[in-house]
Amino acid sequence: KEKELMALSSKVKVIALPTRQGLIRAKMRGVEEAKGSVIVFMEGHCIVNKDWLQPLLHRIVLDPKALAMPALDIIPQENWHAYHRTPPIIWRYEWNMNLVTSSPGHTSRESP
Repeated sequence: KEKELMALSSKVKVIALPTRQGLIRAKMRGVEEAKGSVIVFMEGHCIVNKDWLQPLLHRIVLDPKALAMPALDIIPQENWHAYHRTPPIIWRYEWNMNLVTSSPGHTSRESP
């Protein structure tokens, strides 16, 4: 897998930790090693569409301290062709780490 990832671009660097340390520690190690001005974390189960990155980078240009997150559309596991767009919503974390989603006239809370 490491060779496949590195073949994507000369800018890709694979960091293999000597022992399993969990997702967050692995990401923090990536942050320590990063050299770019923007860090993008991709999960293995994510599928991106054409031109998915440009809108996120544009938000960062507008506010360099922004934490930009794409819309998470629904692709049913049993039928990848049954794609459903997620309605426009806003995600944010509160200080107590509750994930809050909101859309005009609606707010919902999810515990981490």
